[in-house]
Amino acid sequence: MHSPDAVPARDHRGDLLEPLFLLAKALRMKGETVPPQWVEDAVAGLRDGRLQGLVSPGSGEVGGLLLTTVQGERGYAHLFLTERGKPRGEGRSLVRTFLANPPQGVRRVDFTISAATPELETELGRELASRDLPFMTMERVRMFRTLDVADPPAERPLPAGYILCLAQDFSLETLARLDFESFEDSPDKGLVVESLEDDVRILGKIMHGELGPALKESSPAIVHTLSEDKEELVGFLLTIQQGIRTALIADLAVSPRARRIGLGRTLLSRALRGLMARGFSEVGLWVTKNNVAACNLYTSAGFRVTHSEPIFIWNVASSIERT
Repeated sequence: MHSPDAVPARDHRGDLLEPLFLLAKALRMKGETVPPQWVEDAVAGLRDGRLQGLVSPGSGEVGGLLLTTVQGERGYAHLFLTERGKPRGEGRSLVRTFLANPPQGVRRVDFTISAATPELETELGRELASRDLPFMTMERVRMFRTLDVADPPAERPLPAGYILCLAQDFSLETLARLDFESFEDSPDKGLVVESLEDDVRILGKIMHGELGPALKESSPAIVHTLSEDKEELVGFLLTIQQGIRTALIADLAVSPRARRIGLGRTLLSRALRGLMARGFSEVGLWVTKNNVAACNLYTSAGFRVTHSEPIFIWNVASSIERT
């Protein structure tokens, strides 16, 4: 079968607004946070080169597109197919074109996927899992629960010496240090960030509302009192708004030195009660299937899996060495 061409989005002779609108719709249907002006900003960015992307075919109605962002030595790519796109056609063409010319200096790229229909997305996932493509696969799951003020989660007492406060009381650098440390010994090490600087950048986006309005009063933290004049941040949870009455748990971190004493459950309970008090009726989160401890925590708090999807990881250096 002839594979359609894939070209840089800035060279595409056709409409980009419609496929990006469909992409934003598909992402929101899966519970992703998409800023209101993202579609218009993405079109402008692709046209002037500020946003990197590929489109297939090179002219006419778009069958698929691949968007890329780079942070240091880490790349993030999202592959989307419209209803006219085919996994073995536009899907493979976009992936092969990207693999042949990866961004300079990037050591690893994480691919996520979406499509106009769930069936097409499943077929696209099977295609990227083919043995002739250089991907490792990790699965992440979307978990969800409703919030009923008539049935709030029980308040959980803290051990002696631990105090509840708000995450906003701490600097980004302090939050990031704990966040980075908490993931260093978890199954998700390196999944989102690979350096403390990356962590500061991501937490900044959350705290400053770039991924959705930050719900600071429903983002608790816990400190451990070490002496009369010394405290240590040992845990925090961040929430953001996704819809009129829908919230998202954007991050949860507990110090390795303060685990197995219920701090994660306390943070989660306090955040859920805070969201209920502010009129939210539902809350979601994303977690990898490999992170069994986190999955068990959320399940025990009433969350249920509503969606799962693969992350395709390409180790650029290993692929180059093999060739």
